[in-house]
Amino acid sequence: MAAECLMRSDWHSSKSMALMNVNHRYVVEFARRFATEAHNPQVRILDFGCGGGAVVQMGLEEGLEIWGADLFQEHASDRSGAFRSGLLGSRILEIREGRLPWPAEHFDLVVSNQVFEHVADLGAVAHEIHRVLKPEGTLLALVPHSRMIFEAHSRLPFVHWFPRQSRVRFWWSLAMCRSLNRNDEGRSAREWTYHSLAWIDEFCFYRTPREIDRTLAAGFQVHHIEQEYAGFRRRYSRVWRIATPFSGTLARINGPISRTLGGLVVLGSKKSMTGPDRVEARNGFSSSPASTPLRSEVRDLP
Repeated sequence: MAAECLMRSDWHSSKSMALMNVNHRYVVEFARRFATEAHNPQVRILDFGCGGGAVVQMGLEEGLEIWGADLFQEHASDRSGAFRSGLLGSRILEIREGRLPWPAEHFDLVVSNQVFEHVADLGAVAHEIHRVLKPEGTLLALVPHSRMIFEAHSRLPFVHWFPRQSRVRFWWSLAMCRSLNRNDEGRSAREWTYHSLAWIDEFCFYRTPREIDRTLAAGFQVHHIEQEYAGFRRRYSRVWRIATPFSGTLARINGPISRTLGGLVVLGSKKSMTGPDRVEARNGFSSSPASTPLRSEVRDLP
């Protein structure tokens, strides 16, 4: 199966990159805690869909044993960033024909930051991540989804709720672009909107939270930690402190709010499978809606 991971493009604004940098800090902090709690300085970590390698660089600076992998498109800016970092070919390797260039059961932790929404076949990617994880290995994935209020890359509300090529979507997006002053790249609002929507249509494959969970649950015990993520975002953003104000026994309310604002934060524990269970899981790694519910363990998503 081809693990398709489409790359992010150059049109993202500095504000979008600021969001990504917060996510980078969250992922690296999680990886550091994971390594500390494992009491093993040689814990192997993979950043799946690493782009230019920011998380890999940050992780190495923290003393982590971390590598990155991506499917670089020709002329992609992320390949240039990885090359300039000096890590391409050593710590950052390329995904070819859907295969990660490591043997089975190689990594203790795989992290993925806003990559799965760029994947046409999420089941194939989940299967390949499952392959390279050690028994009882862990997956941390930050995943934008179709039920979020703001589209993750344009930062415009509801644009991913409209049918593709909808004229109403274009005029709505143009109005939101102008009112929220999103065209911060020297383009006219109309040009920015046109290119943003075209980019979303080509590079994004949004799924519902349940579809994402169903696919991952074929090989992972799936847990949701959006409440923890909201606590992290509150440290850096006044907006998040206002949007997720609950504490104490009410803090769990912050989780569903976080899913709507920031997407899913999935923690997956690799299932141990042999014989018929392995075959069933292989068949279950599918991005298509299942006709019957999978026998899976999914936690904390209502």
